Amino acid sequence: MRSAVALVVLAWGTAASLGCGASMRTVVESDMRFEHCYRIDDDAAASAEAKRGCWHDWVSHYTRGQDRNRVDYAKERLRVLSLAPVTSPVAQPSSTMAGPKPSSPYAPPPAITPSEGSVTSPSGWPPGASTAAVKQQ
Repeated sequence: MRSAVALVVLAWGTAASLGCGASMRTVVESDMRFEHCYRIDDDAAASAEAKRGCWHDWVSHYTRGQDRNRVDYAKERLRVLSLAPVTSPVAQPSSTMAGPKPSSPYAPPPAITPSEGSVTSPSGWPPGASTAAVKQQ
């Protein structure tokens, strides 16, 4: 009888200790949300308000089961962003391509014409380059 009671108490104790921590789903969801806020924080086009909102949401809802370093980092980012003046996002300059845009992923690259200042020999080697080292191999 005592062994049955001890077994029941042991089973209840084990079940209770396993049920007290954060579930794996909660931890993974918190990790994903942290990385999302971290990515937004690194994006120059994102507004300070969006960054602040993301970190505030994470600190308010996603800290369960997280490492204390992450929680401290999020709180520090929230504090810094709260002190930052509210400004509009910086407009990114449009990127310019050195050559034409590709028309097909299977098309060969376009021919490159030499620039005005460059001089090449008929063999394709720069002037004064020695091909003796290549011929010996």
